This record gives sequence, structure tokens and C-alpha cells, in this order.
Amino acid sequence: MDALRHCLPVLLMLGLLAVPAGADAKKKKKGPAVPTDPGLHRLTFDGTAGPVRYTVSLPEADGPRPLVLSLHYAGHGTEWYGAGLVEAVVEPGLRELASIIVGPDCLGRTWADASSEAAVAEVLDHVAATWSVDPQRTLVTGYSMGGMGTWTMVQEFPDRFAAAIPMAGRPPADVTSWTLPTYALHSRDDEFIGPGPTMQGVEKLQGLGAR
Repeated sequence: MDALRHCLPVLLMLGLLAVPAGADAKKKKKGPAVPTDPGLHRLTFDGTAGPVRYTVSLPEADGPRPLVLSLHYAGHGTEWYGAGLVEAVVEPGLRELASIIVGPDCLGRTWADASSEAAVAEVLDHVAATWSVDPQRTLVTGYSMGGMGTWTMVQEFPDRFAAAIPMAGRPPADVTSWTLPTYALHSRDDEFIGPGPTMQGVEKLQGLGAR
């Protein structure tokens, strides 16, 4: 959580902390079942492949908000598994963003599965249609399996995100097409997913002039 909080100066430079124009615009109409009160909510919507469970954290702030996509670690199986990372790490670490945070449950074995990628795209569309979201300030982050998923989602949907914070996840072997501002976190003491691939990936990105 503390490490994630260190990302805030970077996000400030990227404009993710700025108050968007039109913050007093009218809110989108919401159905009676849609929560509006601040806090953590466990919800479900009907995706193309069936029900998709997701956890959403709503801020107290009004107007179009930044959107943070949180991709959970491995070991999923229980319902609303994505709530753990949102509640323990992402929301506390990025609280100053006053963002809407969505943590979907992974439908496949990993976030790189086609079913998982499709569900994430549908979740992002669903959240944007349900709450007031600034489409220019969407951030993706994740831990371990979710860290690898962060790299995957940016490569799959590069136009959907303004920045990425992969945590403890291996980057792809080829990062030559990577243009998104990135803040990669990885402990040198990680005994499960070593930091070597992340360090090598970051060095490649820096060599290419990436932010």
C-alpha cells in the first residue's frame, strides 16, 4: 500500500489527480439497483459470456472521476475475489485520486485468457455507462497474476488507459510498441516472481524513451 502511494506524484504529473473540466456536469441516470453511496460494493452484471462479478469502490467526490481497473492475484475461486486487492491495497494506496475503482473477478485461469480480456472490456464499458467516469483518466494496476494482467491489458487495449502500475508481474518479452506511462513496482526480495524480468523490461522501455 505504501509503495502504491508513492505513485501519486507520477499520477499528478500525468494529470490523473487534476479536477476535470465539467466536474459539475449532470450525473448519468442510474437505475434503482445501482449504488451511489461511497464505499465498497459487490455487484454483478450480465456479460456476453454470462454473469460477471465485480467489486466497485465509489468515492465521495462528484463529477467525472478517474477510473482505476484493479486486477487481482491468483488463487481465485471464491465470489468477488477481486475485493481483496481493492480493499487492502488499491483503494488505500490511491485514495487521493478520489477515483472509481473496479475489481472484476477473473473469468479464465489468467488475465491473458480470451474470456478474461473480453470480460474486462465489458466491465470497463459497464462502469463508464453506470457512473460518471472521465475516459481520459483511466489507470490499470494489478498484483502478481494481476501485475502480469496489467501488462497484458495495456497491450490488448492500449487506447483504454492513460497509465499503468504493474506490481510484481512479469512484463512481455517484446515492449518495443509500449508507449503508455508506466510505474512498475517489484520487490527485490520477491521469491515467487523474481524482479529480474521487470527490471529488464523497464530498462528496455527507458532505452526506448518511454515514460
